Amino acid sequence: MILRAHAKINLTLEVLGKRPDGYHEIRSVMRSLDLHDTIVIEAGGSLEVQCDITELGGEANLAYRAARLLQQETGSQPGARISIRKAVPVAAGLGGGSSDAAATLLGLDRLWRINLGDRRLGELAAQLGSDVPFFLLGSTAIAAGRGERIQRIEDQPNCHVVLVNPGFAVSTAAVYGGVTPELYSDGEYSNQFAALAPGTSPSAWPLVNVLQDVTCRIHPVIDQMLTALREWGAVQSRMCGSGPTCFGLFSDSDRADAAVQAASARGWRAWLTRFA
Repeated sequence: MILRAHAKINLTLEVLGKRPDGYHEIRSVMRSLDLHDTIVIEAGGSLEVQCDITELGGEANLAYRAARLLQQETGSQPGARISIRKAVPVAAGLGGGSSDAAATLLGLDRLWRINLGDRRLGELAAQLGSDVPFFLLGSTAIAAGRGERIQRIEDQPNCHVVLVNPGFAVSTAAVYGGVTPELYSDGEYSNQFAALAPGTSPSAWPLVNVLQDVTCRIHPVIDQMLTALREWGAVQSRMCGSGPTCFGLFSDSDRADAAVQAASARGWRAWLTRFA
């Protein structure tokens, strides 16, 4: 069984307040990207997870935790060999690990003939991480709560997406720890996005990421990347999740290609992709 585990970007990311459980209440429009990891799942006598990034293999991988959770759900110990080929950068705000876990849940549900159904799979996904439920659905959706409540919305036009990464990771906990009440909103940008007329140009999308200013204060290079993307022709640019990756939306493929080359020339990592 060969599955694609797609990356995502947050077209909106709003924090509504602090929850009693210590998490933040969010409202976010997420869109899956064509950029993806490849998950190969085979029947096996025991449970194994391998990754082409060696340190991401084994029991520490979120995909392994997803498989163990399904074993606990069935009360049995079926085996599987899970191989992950990474293309989505790690700890980059693109949800690669969460997407791998979601693909593993879906794949093993079929391989082991569990047939849990969407609702129960969504509940298990929420136990693994805030972004995992989105990847069970993909495409375009609004995530609410701490990210586990997913509502599908209509896709807007596809475009060229340039991702730029400075080559280091950031702490999601540290970024959320820097969110102060004056950054809270009521979800208006996400609601506006959901209400867009079909076919609205990306230049008119109400994009926002309230974590962007927090991460930029810690890592000023983020602001440099956002500015550079606009200078290279992006109609809009924002940070992905808690960072450090940034995305630029391009209507012209030649400009998008040139932006990837220009970013690489500055020593940044860069990818060209589209919406999935």
